[in-house]
Order: sequence, then C-alpha cells, then structure tokens
Amino acid sequence: MMTEYRGHEENSGKLNEHFTLGEINPTPEYLKELKDVQKKNGYVSYEDSLHLVRKFSPYDPINPAKPFLNDLRIEFIDALGFTKDEDMDRIKIFTAVGSPLDHWHGADVFIEIENENHRGSYIVMFDLKTDAKVESEIKRNNLHDLKAHVLIYDIPDSREDNKKYLVRMGEIGEEAAEVFRKMENRAAA
Repeated sequence: MMTEYRGHEENSGKLNEHFTLGEINPTPEYLKELKDVQKKNGYVSYEDSLHLVRKFSPYDPINPAKPFLNDLRIEFIDALGFTKDEDMDRIKIFTAVGSPLDHWHGADVFIEIENENHRGSYIVMFDLKTDAKVESEIKRNNLHDLKAHVLIYDIPDSREDNKKYLVRMGEIGEEAAEVFRKMENRAAA
C-alpha cells in the first residue's frame, strides 16, 4: 500500500529531499564501508563521502530515475552547450541525501563533470532548501555559510505549471554551468 503525504510532512526538508532526489540506500555493504571510513565522531572526509555516493548511487548517474535529477542534468548540459554524446556522457548526477556528503559537507546532490581525457573531474554541489528555510536564511544573512555551490529552491510543480518549472530549472542549470566555467578557468590559470 502506498503512503500518501500531505501538508507539512510533504514540505518538510528531509521528506522533500527524499521525494525529489531519492537517497542512498543503507545496504549492509554501504554501512560496512561507511564504518570503515568514519572517524570516532562520525565524520567522513569529503573524498570518502564522494566515493560512497558514487559507489552506492541508487540509479544510473547518466539517466537517473528521479525526474527532477534527470531534468537538472539535461538543463546543465544545455547550459554548457554540449551536443555530442561523448560530451553528455561525461556529465553524471548523484543524490547524496542520507550520506555523509549531505550530513558533513552540505550537499544533497552533485554533478560530476569528467575531463575530456577522463583523468579527473569537477564537482558542482547543490543544496535543496524549502522556500521558507531560504527566506529565513536570507533574513539572517546566513547564505554565505552554505557549503554547496548552488542553492535549489522555489521550484514550481511541473504538473501545475510546466513552463515555469522548465524556466526555473534552466536558471539553476545556468547557475551550475557558471560555477563549472569558473572552476575550469581557475584550473587553467
């Protein structure tokens, strides 16, 4: 039987992340590897956190099952102007919900862009926020404390207004592409 969520529960942070982005499945293999890399206080390094998310992704990072993630990946690719399959296949998207990357490093999602020679990559991190939380953080001027590169908020429901949804996704894709371009420029300097 399917559970139906309404009202506050559906808009709460964790539930919203779960429905929109999916989450890492805490399989016994995942929990064993997590335990192996955790410090006494539970901390997991950024690199180990990335490794866990990549290895235990609940879906194909080139064709994610979650429509939101698939749309975000496509908008990012469009913002970069990639048209060749080999370029598009270098773009992978991962949910980090429920992982140390989420808990310790402030990312709910990341896009990984492999270098053309496949010998390295760039990571653009995203944090999904409820609109109320963003408004509250803006009022408190805490947005500079964010660890992610791009903040995801104010997403229209695609079933209610697909045009507004696509416009907003395009804005987020362009913002992420700009972050990536700056990373590339810094690396080339």
